Amino acid sequence: MWRIITFVALIIVTTAGQALAALPAEITSITPALGAVGISTGPTVTVVFNTSMSSSTITDHSFYLGDTSYNKISGGTVTYTTSSRTATLTYPAGTLANNTQYYIVLSPSGSRIKKSNGDEINGGGNDGHRYVEYYFTTVAAVLAPTVVSTLPAANATGVARTTTIDVIFSDPLTSATVTDPANFTVSGGVTGSIAYVDATKTATFTPSATLAFNTSYTVTLTTGIQNATGQNMAANYVFSFTTLLTDTTPPTVSSVTP
Repeated sequence: MWRIITFVALIIVTTAGQALAALPAEITSITPALGAVGISTGPTVTVVFNTSMSSSTITDHSFYLGDTSYNKISGGTVTYTTSSRTATLTYPAGTLANNTQYYIVLSPSGSRIKKSNGDEINGGGNDGHRYVEYYFTTVAAVLAPTVVSTLPAANATGVARTTTIDVIFSDPLTSATVTDPANFTVSGGVTGSIAYVDATKTATFTPSATLAFNTSYTVTLTTGIQNATGQNMAANYVFSFTTLLTDTTPPTVSSVTP
């Protein structure tokens, strides 16, 4: 007599269409969420268990982040809170690469996570224990602000002595950083006022006195200047211009009255 045996497989499918094994029975939740994007390069990862765990088995050897081949990313710190049955993995800011996928690795071979009764959790991996199904992608790199153009232009000559100095940036800035006289300087002891217009991303330096004839001035914009997201300029931006020559043409009389 033939017997028909039916196997039922539980498969969860991600929004990207990738088949995913269910969470181990001992785990209630993992954060960041599966497939999350825009995660910090110094992330905090939590795993909440639904049963009492052996805290001594939850370490940076049994709980860490891995690359797409599950190779361990060093530098993580693991803690376990018994009252909430929560394991927390933290990495310092900037540890991970931007816009890169990482996997959460739990209970690898040689460093099994165990329940308080000594039983190992069942991760459902190739060896029946390791769990590596959760992944996330880090935030894209935030580019530093740059100078797009200046007026006067770099190396310009014959510039009017009454000129203002306009600088257009690539990003909206934190106004206080570009209007700080320490971050926008003109050589020769030139002082003045600095204004910033967010709509045009333009900073304008207005000298408090007329500039000298036939003089080279150097303008320095420092790394203290930040964009609206707090990213500093990567390097000082320096350019120079030269004012017009002294007018040596003798004056003439154009009219006499009476």
